[in-house]
Order: sequence, then C-alpha cells, then structure tokens
Amino acid sequence: MSTFISLFIVGFTAAALPGAVQTTVFLSTLQGKAKAGLKVALGAAVMDGIYLFLAYYGMGEFITNYLVVKIVIGLFGFSYMFWLGISGLKAGLQIKPEPATKTIRLGFFSGFLLVLLHVPTLFYYIGVAGSVFQERISVFMAMLGAFSLFAGAITCFLVVVLLAWLSKRSGKVGLIKVLHLMSASVLIIFALKLLIDLLSLL
Repeated sequence: MSTFISLFIVGFTAAALPGAVQTTVFLSTLQGKAKAGLKVALGAAVMDGIYLFLAYYGMGEFITNYLVVKIVIGLFGFSYMFWLGISGLKAGLQIKPEPATKTIRLGFFSGFLLVLLHVPTLFYYIGVAGSVFQERISVFMAMLGAFSLFAGAITCFLVVVLLAWLSKRSGKVGLIKVLHLMSASVLIIFALKLLIDLLSLL
C-alpha cells in the first residue's frame, strides 16, 4: 500500500512542476471550456502511467539507449510544443476572439503526445520505477502502480483546470488575455529548452 501512496505523491508532484503539459492544460482551459483542459489533462496523466509501466519492464531503455531515437522523438516533441505555443500567442494577440470553428481544439491526444514526445519524462519514470519497485512484481501490480501515478497526476491537473476556470470566470478580459499570452510564451520557452537539451546530446 505504501508503494501506491508513494506513486500517487510522485504523480502529483511531477505534474505540479512547471512544464509544457501544465501550461497547455491551463491554456486550453482559457481558450475553450474546462472540458478542453480536462481532456488534455486526462491524456497526459494516462501517458504518465503508461511510461511508468513501460519503464518498469525495461522497454523505456530501448529508447534511451539509442541517441538517434531520442533525438528524433525529442525533435517531434519540440515541434509540437513550439507549434502549440505560437498558435496560442496568435490567438491571444487577436483583437477580436476567433470563432470557435477556427480555434485550435486541444484534446486527449494533445496531452498524450506532449508526454509521449518528451524524452526527459521517460528518463524520470525509469528512475522512479527503479527506486519504487525494488523487487520483481506481477503485471497486475505494475498496472496498479501505474494507475496510482495516473491518479496523482490527474488530481494535480484538476487543480490547474480549476485555477484556469476561476481566472476565466472572473470576467476580466485584460487578465485573461495576459494569462493567455503568458501561458503561450512559457510553452514556447519550454519547447526551446527541450531543443537546447537535445542539441547538448550531439
């Protein structure tokens, strides 16, 4: 039981760290409705759990042992994050809000891809799997561990969605625009940081 509690805490604290996923969850809630942020959060938390499961069974090492694979995945991650950030900036700078049909619809797979294409996240969960699971366990127990981590991550993301929703509900257009632009800018910064990390591997 203590292992699962530890994984819940790991999931919550990892999601609480400033990053591309947290920023995208916040931004998507500001751009659309709370449901949009929840979809991104759900996708990210599911991939967090999958990464822990794969890391425990050593599948993640296949990726981390090959530099070319790491760089290719990382470049896709950089491109996707950068595109989301630029799109968010363009939407935030619009004098008139874009029609709903023209706004970017971020959903489950947006969150899923943000985690999937962020190689440092895989490194992190390889370390978590090695420290939390000291002995060999069954597939079922590994799945329960992954679910515990998912539960911790989604709980934190729900707090982020709530904060964004409350900001939007305040009705202050200027505040919402500032938060919108800040979120998009931070997302671009995280994308550039990922690119710098990738270049340092060469």
